[in-house]
Amino acid sequence: MKIKFFIMRLLFLTSLVFILSVVGYSQSAIKVSFVTQTQHSETSLKSVPSHIRTAALQQLNSIKKKSVMIVQGSVVYFEIKPQQIDIKQEGTISSNDRTSGVLFSKDLSLEGSYPGIKLLKNYKTKTIKTKIKGKLTTEKLAAVNWKITNKKKKILGYSCYEATTTFKNKLLTVYVTNDLKVSGSPSDLPFINGLVLLYKHGNSTTTAQRIELNQEEPLNFL
Repeated sequence: MKIKFFIMRLLFLTSLVFILSVVGYSQSAIKVSFVTQTQHSETSLKSVPSHIRTAALQQLNSIKKKSVMIVQGSVVYFEIKPQQIDIKQEGTISSNDRTSGVLFSKDLSLEGSYPGIKLLKNYKTKTIKTKIKGKLTTEKLAAVNWKITNKKKKILGYSCYEATTTFKNKLLTVYVTNDLKVSGSPSDLPFINGLVLLYKHGNSTTTAQRIELNQEEPLNFL
């Protein structure tokens, strides 16, 4: 009787340890929230009347795109949530001709939207699954040659090193931390050893705003 009780108790404890380990694993993901800002140039607004071009440029450059990356083991979940842009601005703008004294009243409100995007990347298989407007595609991640520089910086308290490469025919600069003992990169960027907390690509800069530890792994993500 005592042996039977001991075996039952051992099985119960084993099951409990297994359940706790599964729960712990599912809540060991790291969540990074990003903001992307794009710096447009005046030459990209040639079609905009000159007397409102500067104000329009300021409006465009003020737009921030939010995204979230969750890293669990070798898997990266990345999402840009659908975003509606509705910036109201009305005012009086002076003419470029300072001698004319002419003032223009112009509505410079911006309206638009970004579609939601979901990416699922795997560090081991080097693949990326993308879901845009309900359409799912699977591709191999781009293979690149990283160059580690001597530059370093702190981002949200984590020590980061700089690395550069060419990606989609443009210079890609990333700042990566090894403090969190995981590897992950946002968007469709190739992997590198460590967690990317900042990257510059073209005229856009994406920076981590918040890091949350012990998060749950997403279910039914795509």
